[in-house]
Amino acid sequence: MHSAELQNMLSDEIFGITQNISKECLILADFEGNIVLANKKAKAVLCLDEQNYQGSSCFELFSFSYAEDLTPLDRNGLPFIATLETDKTVEDSVIGIEIGEKPLIWISVSSRMIEISGTKYAIIGFFDVTETIRKSQKLQTRKNQLDQLLASIDDMVFEVSITGEILNCWTNDEDQLFYDPTMFLGKNLEVIFPNKLGRSFVSLIRDSLRENKSLSMEYQSPLEDNSERWYRMQVRPVYYSKQKAAVIITDISNRMKIEDEVRVNEQKFNQAFLHSGLGMALVGTDGRCIEVNNTLTKILGYDVSEMSRMKCSDYTHPDDLPYIEENMNKLKTLETESYTIKKRYIHKDGRFIWCLQTMSAVFDQHGTPIFYIAQIQDITQYRKYVEELQRNNRQLEIATIDLETKVRQLEEFNQIVAHNLRGPAGNIQMLVAEIEHADNETDRKEYLELLQCSSDGLIEIMQELIEILEVRGSKSLPMERCGFEQIYRKTIQQFSAEIHTKGAVIEADFEVPAISYSRIYLESIMYNLIGNALKYTVPGRKPQITIRSYASEGKCGFSVKDNGIGIDLDRYGMHVFKFRKTFHSGYDSKGIGLFMTRHQIESLGGRIYVVSEPDKGSTFYVQFDK
Repeated sequence: MHSAELQNMLSDEIFGITQNISKECLILADFEGNIVLANKKAKAVLCLDEQNYQGSSCFELFSFSYAEDLTPLDRNGLPFIATLETDKTVEDSVIGIEIGEKPLIWISVSSRMIEISGTKYAIIGFFDVTETIRKSQKLQTRKNQLDQLLASIDDMVFEVSITGEILNCWTNDEDQLFYDPTMFLGKNLEVIFPNKLGRSFVSLIRDSLRENKSLSMEYQSPLEDNSERWYRMQVRPVYYSKQKAAVIITDISNRMKIEDEVRVNEQKFNQAFLHSGLGMALVGTDGRCIEVNNTLTKILGYDVSEMSRMKCSDYTHPDDLPYIEENMNKLKTLETESYTIKKRYIHKDGRFIWCLQTMSAVFDQHGTPIFYIAQIQDITQYRKYVEELQRNNRQLEIATIDLETKVRQLEEFNQIVAHNLRGPAGNIQMLVAEIEHADNETDRKEYLELLQCSSDGLIEIMQELIEILEVRGSKSLPMERCGFEQIYRKTIQQFSAEIHTKGAVIEADFEVPAISYSRIYLESIMYNLIGNALKYTVPGRKPQITIRSYASEGKCGFSVKDNGIGIDLDRYGMHVFKFRKTFHSGYDSKGIGLFMTRHQIESLGGRIYVVSEPDKGSTFYVQFDK
């Protein structure tokens, strides 16, 4: 059969069939999927060449096809493949196709097998549903977005009628509903929430629909088991209907709890602020008072309006401003949370008042100060009391020092009397014994002369002690020019018997001939140091004593060196000059001499120290403050 005859016959057959199928685009394909015939609309949609389209493969025309989720389709995924291979009829399968450079179009495809003149053909019908699919995709996108939005919120959403009937509900947590949805869907709010609350809900819904705007109210749960919960009901008109509204129920219990806590804290702060015994002020970042309490106005004398117009620096003592600025900078930079300082304010009447100020800051979420809290305590009277107490304490300290000085001088005087009289008295006792045992008149005469010298020395010491007693009424020791040579000879005379008995060799070198000092102290110092050098000697070793005065660093120094038994400084170094500390047995030591010597030297600004080794001797160095 010629192709023209076949085409005419097929056209007649297809025309009869398409009256029943009613598709816009039609293709007739053989069992291999090659196009035999296409109508005008199909050729336009698929961009078929009017002269050469016959014999083209349907599979090539639909090679770029996609499912509705835009997944690419292979040959087996095309809708009409089932018809070609199994004679199966396919109805309204939607696919997307790309034809040439045209944008993706969506078509609804149907196919079935027909027999014409004993030959089977597949008739494929389709029409453009691009606009429908795009709208559907948009709706699906919006639905997905809505689902995501609903999934991200904890609110309960209801659709209600103007009369208060619940039509639908959505929530992510069905436990929030308290009831199974079947128990309230289709029921009126006035039935579910009886009495005043239900009527309030319905009234709010009607007002919202009538005014075409969103309205809300807050209420406490009417359920006894849940009475501590608070909710916010927001009604929003549905844009496409004046008879329906969306009701959004939000659990605001946490917010209400926080607001209650804030309210209580504000009341606490206000009570503490207004009725505090301290002056308090809220100070703005410009340095002006935002709010002050009555106590502060009484302290400074200004009223509230005056303080709100003035800067804090206006009634602060000028000398305190740099210190305050330094502390405020630390507060602003969070270097410190608060600071407390003593500062002076200028009272309204012009006088200065001392106050104790504590300052802290309130910051916003960015760490920027919003305002400052100042707490101010008037300490003017307190400072007066403190200053008066300090004056009294100073006077008491002076009186105590004066009394202690007099007591110390009296104790020293007693020690000096005991030490200074002991030497001459001992000499006299020793000389009397020598006289009694003298073998000839010459020795007896010599001892009598020495006895006369000791007696004269004792009388001289007694006279000096009497003179000291006469000046004890004065507050300070009399200072005079004291010659070292003169005091040395006087001291040696007091120890003449012991020097003679032990055969001691004493050398004196006074580079500095004299010093301005207390004579009685200098005599006591020299007496104690020379006396120790003569007392603590090594049996069988002739005592050798060197006494010097010299200049050192612009001041006068004095030393006494001996070759006696020495002191173990590693063992006793910390105790050499302490009261009643002795380091050698069998020498009639009482531990008083060096203690008194150190005290006398240090009381006049000097110092004493010792260099010593056991069995090698000691050297005592005195540094005078002159």
